[in-house]
Amino acid sequence: PQQRALRNRLRAHGRQLGDRRDPRSGEQATDRIVQECAYEHWHRMLFARFLAEAALLIEPENGVPVTFGDARELARERNDDWVKLTGDWAGRMLPQIFREDDPVLEIVLPPETRAELEALLDDLPHEIFVADDSLGWVYQFWQADRKDAINKSGVKIGAVELPAVTQLFTEDYMVLFLLHNTLGAWWAGKVLAADPDLTIRAGSEDELRAACKVDNVDWTYLRFVRDEREDADTGPWRPAAGAFAGWPTVAKDITVLDPSMGSGHFLVFALPILAAMRVAEKAATAADPDAARDLFGTEENLLTTGIEERVSNGLEALHDLFAKAPALGSLIDPSHVGGDIFTADFARLQPLLEAVLKAAENDETTEMAVAAQGMAKAAELLGRRFTLVVTNVPFLGRGKQAKILQDYMAANFGDAKRDLATAMLRRCLGLAAQRGTVSAVTPQNWLFLNSYEKLRMRVLRSTTLNVVAALGPHAFETISGEVVNTALFVFTAAPPPIDAAFAGLDANDGADAAAKALVLSQGVKSLPVQADQMANSNQVIRLDVSKRCGFVGDIAIVRGGITSGDSLLFRRKFWEVYWPNQAWCLEQTSFSDTRFVNGLSECLLWEERKGLLASRTGGNGATIAGNEVWEKQGIAISYMKNLYFARYLGTIFENTICVLIPKEERTLLALWAFCESGSMLKSVKKINRKLSIDVGYFEKADFDLDYWMDFATHKYPDGLPKPHSDDPTQWLFGGHPARSDLPLQ
Repeated sequence: PQQRALRNRLRAHGRQLGDRRDPRSGEQATDRIVQECAYEHWHRMLFARFLAEAALLIEPENGVPVTFGDARELARERNDDWVKLTGDWAGRMLPQIFREDDPVLEIVLPPETRAELEALLDDLPHEIFVADDSLGWVYQFWQADRKDAINKSGVKIGAVELPAVTQLFTEDYMVLFLLHNTLGAWWAGKVLAADPDLTIRAGSEDELRAACKVDNVDWTYLRFVRDEREDADTGPWRPAAGAFAGWPTVAKDITVLDPSMGSGHFLVFALPILAAMRVAEKAATAADPDAARDLFGTEENLLTTGIEERVSNGLEALHDLFAKAPALGSLIDPSHVGGDIFTADFARLQPLLEAVLKAAENDETTEMAVAAQGMAKAAELLGRRFTLVVTNVPFLGRGKQAKILQDYMAANFGDAKRDLATAMLRRCLGLAAQRGTVSAVTPQNWLFLNSYEKLRMRVLRSTTLNVVAALGPHAFETISGEVVNTALFVFTAAPPPIDAAFAGLDANDGADAAAKALVLSQGVKSLPVQADQMANSNQVIRLDVSKRCGFVGDIAIVRGGITSGDSLLFRRKFWEVYWPNQAWCLEQTSFSDTRFVNGLSECLLWEERKGLLASRTGGNGATIAGNEVWEKQGIAISYMKNLYFARYLGTIFENTICVLIPKEERTLLALWAFCESGSMLKSVKKINRKLSIDVGYFEKADFDLDYWMDFATHKYPDGLPKPHSDDPTQWLFGGHPARSDLPLQ
């Protein structure tokens, strides 16, 4: 009977987790409950040792901490299971992590499984359990195999897949940089306000960091700048991120939320900082636990679970909202649903839910009541506003998302819907108090891609940028290649003052995480004016503040080319066609290196724009573009990582390249020198690190015409060589004169 009762509880719990029951056969899936069982048993053992190694595993009868070995000895004396005993103690220490009546923990594991887990736990050295970031790595490796399997499968990412795929442990230096330039900058602002002379007499950032030190918190990544309004070299110092004047005046009133907390990395690092500040303000003692009560976290994949039946007592709207929580997580905004339940304080709702739980008549009702408690707490938390919202947002492009995610983000985060990361960024702004601050690790591409222009406009107009640090690829030690291209942002939920400037740090070229961390702590800072970003092409957010003498678009037009939609049908090598030929025309296409002549091997079935290709334009896979620059001279640029370039000679060209056509023929030489020097590549990269296909980025590349005309005239006194004939076929077959002074042959 006991086993039957446990089985029924497990079935009810499994349904809350999302395991579905076949209505015909009555058979219920077990995928979720098996995962839950494995996780909770290992979790309980692991946490017990974490607590023991930190002298926090408390034996409740005597109220004293015990070691892991002592706990096992006590269990033997009491003829008890040490795992259950230490798990019970851990549960008392961490009641919000371990559910007291969790049915999966009543399952007795086979002896060989227990022995394997115990051996694994015993083999871990003490150092692992006292390292600040070890718990985060546990979660990272827990999901590693499943993450690889899901990514290889190509399935759309929904509630089941989301925890594994978006798990990315935040590097320590990223966490510290964001906390030091929010909490640390706020503290430094108070220190400097109390000692104005320090802003003048300090000789370096290191001296300021030391002066602002609180207890044993070293502000390694806290950055300062001189006030440029007075003098960029000798003006008074201030925190580079600003002093966050809209925050509370004392540390005890600061609230912090990580809405995508994972292992709580940000909160673990924030706790000693806030505790030290409160001690320094004499608002608490070092042993006072209240500092932790202002730290909050939600895990977007663990808020609650799908529920098959509605919860009674007026919780229907709450259920409807949170039934999708495994997929939507912290994107959920309770204010989107009406009803008194969302305006009621959780403290008033809690007794009602506890009464429901006590009155539960069966396993199904019990599990539903437990879920209702979790939903109500999540709703209360996600309906609040916080001083600081800090997180590493989950990265997941729209093309990989399940429909439930796509639909929700389109309906609620239209200008940020292309990535779960940018939607979470928008949601973080909604969680920040008025003049509160959002601090996040995000993808870098929303800084410049055209598809995020409306999001950038929202950010630039309605928030105040404090810090933008571009990390680029290789920012994570455990991720090889350039898959994750990241940036760190700090911005405040208030419109920017007219002269607002943010601290810009560019660590894109750092070879690894250590090199990028060094740039963040010691590298050169820029101070771009926020209002100036609105004048950039597509409101691209740039970190440079160079004195611009103009843009490429001032002296040249840039155009993209033709899309055929069917290269096998419409394209041939030019030597496969008899010339002259009325149906075919020569076409310049992409190339993979820089040469004076390149991309001239193809021809296109053009039929004087009267044939099959023309009939396919207008939404059928083909587009005609660039015709206004045909028969003109210019430069062709291939859309590849290094922006390879060659002469453009006036033919039709494919959309895998763009062409720069000077408005005045004399400036072609200057444009060529600009490209050859590598300055075009550098200038475009400042705007768009991914070098996406968009001619607007080339038009907005910084360009000083006088400088490049002077440079090119001296380097190429005879100009660039011209084709032998106006007939492109003569250029192709006849070649061009050998010239030893050409920049590239």
